[in-house]
Amino acid sequence: GLIKKYNKNFLLNNFLKYEIFEGQLNLWKYFNKDRDVKDVALPKYGNQIGALVENNFVVIGSFSNHIYSDILKNYLEENRTVMELGGGYGKFAYYILKKIKNFTYIDLDIPETLTLASYFLSKCFPEKRNFFYGEAEFNKDIETNYELIFLPPWEIEKINENKINLSINKNSLGEMDPL
Repeated sequence: GLIKKYNKNFLLNNFLKYEIFEGQLNLWKYFNKDRDVKDVALPKYGNQIGALVENNFVVIGSFSNHIYSDILKNYLEENRTVMELGGGYGKFAYYILKKIKNFTYIDLDIPETLTLASYFLSKCFPEKRNFFYGEAEFNKDIETNYELIFLPPWEIEKINENKINLSINKNSLGEMDPL
């Protein structure tokens, strides 16, 4: 809503352009001196709101998620499993999975958000095998036969104890009531 509102007003649009997106771009360039901004470009699947930066579509969070994925990929080898708690529609997942050839990604989120993430990520990685919660009973075989797995949080107990190589939560724990 903020981006739509700011785009309608010349002064607010300049604030978005120069303070929000350009600030993030400059931070990204600090970490990525020899890289092209096209590395951060995000596919436009779904109803995303963002901006064109050097003719590349980005959203708020594109640059930071790209930086996080660059750092965390160094801790992963091929054939690893990344689990994200509260992954939203899949921005971070998109960037890290682009960098890892053989992987399993498990997204634990509320069902409404899983719908968005499953659409976005399955469009981004059409060659990957997807397991959508509700298609079948989740079990250990699914962990080895699928690369993109979308589950509600109550299914976490069914994940193999030694399956996860990297677990991340960037935003959603701060939204939860501590009780």
